[in-house]
Amino acid sequence: MTTTAPPPAPGGDYPLAGQPPLTASSLASTGGDKLQRKEVLTMPRMRSEEATLKAIGATVRTYREDRGLSQADLATLAELDRSYLSGLENGKRNPSIGVLWKTAKVLRVTVSDLTAGV
Repeated sequence: MTTTAPPPAPGGDYPLAGQPPLTASSLASTGGDKLQRKEVLTMPRMRSEEATLKAIGATVRTYREDRGLSQADLATLAELDRSYLSGLENGKRNPSIGVLWKTAKVLRVTVSDLTAGV
């Protein structure tokens, strides 16, 4: 089975941090759809999953405490188990977008607010 690259974005290239965009002149065709490029393409360094989950959890805890809610209160209102919420706040759970949405709704913030800075 042959895998293919996703179609190019509007504008025709995928610019990477610190790299010029890929263009026809920067690539040499070797026949078919194989391309050569001498430079090494690198992606910007991303935050680790553990650090991301801890940051989201800390944000949820901050909003919860600012609103005077206990974990049990927030869990009940968001239809979550209290132990799951505890794990989320401690960066031990990887919440789905649905869990983030329900939590944000109860806290009267957006999912973007819960994930800001991540």
